[in-house]
Amino acid sequence: MTTALYHSPGACSLAPHIMLHEVGVPFELRLADARGKRLLENADYVAVNPRGRIPALFIDGFLLTENAAIMSYLALQYPQAGLLPQAPQARARCLEMLVWLSSTVHVAFAGIWRPERFAAGTDHAAALEAHGRAAVARYFGEIEAAYAERGFAAGPGYSAADPFPFVLFRWGKRLGLDMHRQYPAWSAVVARLWDRPAVQRAVAAEALSRSDW
Repeated sequence: MTTALYHSPGACSLAPHIMLHEVGVPFELRLADARGKRLLENADYVAVNPRGRIPALFIDGFLLTENAAIMSYLALQYPQAGLLPQAPQARARCLEMLVWLSSTVHVAFAGIWRPERFAAGTDHAAALEAHGRAAVARYFGEIEAAYAERGFAAGPGYSAADPFPFVLFRWGKRLGLDMHRQYPAWSAVVARLWDRPAVQRAVAAEALSRSDW
């Protein structure tokens, strides 16, 4: 079986990259947009994924996109990894968090870093960035509250919902936020995640630095 993850270092694709190491399946890590172009301008990548976004998981001819779908698939396909709770309500809570992170929190960053997705030209870039930053602050407060209340993103144990907040924590620092001071419960979980071999391997493979967190 050939399994390949198309990614970009430090992007949202780091979350399923961590998941692949968690489940222990052999895979290839393939760099998308290696020439530095917008993904939709990269004909080689669009031939693989016509949507022109990352991540994309390729499994013997089966192409899966979208973080929530990829990470849910991995958790379901490899139940021995214990990344998706068995109880219906606990499982639903995990999926709820995973989808919210992917479809709501992630989109707020697009307003900051990719304003062209929402408006042509530069006239509205400043307003989109301001709106995005306000949304990030609100959503980060919710993530902090979840970690303070539950211990992990979706419950008392590590799950498929935790790799993405790990990525978002780094993004918060890139925005200039004092993540460790503002979000102590979240910061404490990030510190614990560094003890996980899957996190260490994924971060090393993407040539990222722990100081980025």
